Amino acid sequence: MRVFATLRSQFWTGTTGKAITGAGKDARIVATYLLTCEHANMIGLYRLPLLYVSEETGLKRREVVSALEQLGSLEFAVYDPETEFVWVCEMARYQLDLLPHEAIKEGDHRAQGAARLYKQLSSNPFLLPFYERYAQILRLPLQRDFLTEKKPLASPLGGSSETLIRGYVPVPDLNLVRKGEAGETKTESLSTSKVTPEKIREDWNTIPGVKACKKLGKTIRDRIQTRLNEYPSQDWWTELLQQVRASDFLCGRTNGKEGPFHASLDWILGPKVLDKLLAGNYDPVVSNGHGSKQTCTKPIQGDQFIRPCGQPASPKSRPTEPRCDECLKRATQSQKEVHAYH
Repeated sequence: MRVFATLRSQFWTGTTGKAITGAGKDARIVATYLLTCEHANMIGLYRLPLLYVSEETGLKRREVVSALEQLGSLEFAVYDPETEFVWVCEMARYQLDLLPHEAIKEGDHRAQGAARLYKQLSSNPFLLPFYERYAQILRLPLQRDFLTEKKPLASPLGGSSETLIRGYVPVPDLNLVRKGEAGETKTESLSTSKVTPEKIREDWNTIPGVKACKKLGKTIRDRIQTRLNEYPSQDWWTELLQQVRASDFLCGRTNGKEGPFHASLDWILGPKVLDKLLAGNYDPVVSNGHGSKQTCTKPIQGDQFIRPCGQPASPKSRPTEPRCDECLKRATQSQKEVHAYH
């Protein structure tokens, strides 16, 4: 994830900026988002589900789609809904601070970074156009275009295979087949075909303490389907819901400043919250079973949510994370005793 992005001060007074301004408010918001969002990279070619754009810009899905169509007509950015990839056509040049027709010098570390990002991208229709535009500018050593690779596509059910040719891309059942990095197919367990938004809603409502999902509206259904495209495995969803079930904070078993918090399904599946959940930020803190080395379980405010203090019982420890009032008092008293002794 990038720490910052480059947006030239002359951008909005240039030809492209004026054209985007004339396209309307939504186009301006989405254009700025594409250049500065945390999902982007320095080459301007990256995966971006519409759900992320809608949630983080505050625009409705249809407004995002309309804005992307306008930006595509201006040749500012193009979007592929099948692979959910976007290409901001001149972003690589802007982010690398290159003048028109200027190329990166040989040996520049930025060339290695750009080549690495390009190599790591999963299959999408912009790989070849990107290479044709930036091969010389970024000194890309590898050309990629999976649409022209004549590689047999094995049938997941053992049927006849077909050849990938330009203009024809077989669409496999996403419940049975997932595409790998090199375009190969991987057969999943047939149990994944049973994972549906309805099944996820049903399993969610069995978790005590969370906010029940009464019905599947369009927004929550789209959000679940986006996650299903990323994580089609039944085991993944089972483990996720077990993680929610075990969390005292998400299930309202701890009290914050405004009382117990009860998580909702659409909140859990949000782009930022899900990352925190998978990283274990909402997991309960338990003692390690060594008596004096047990950790404090009193709630504190940290990282924008309530969680246990989690600090060792010994006041001599100096952890960098926030501590509850009692732990702070013990640590302060311990420091006073040390100073008095010396």
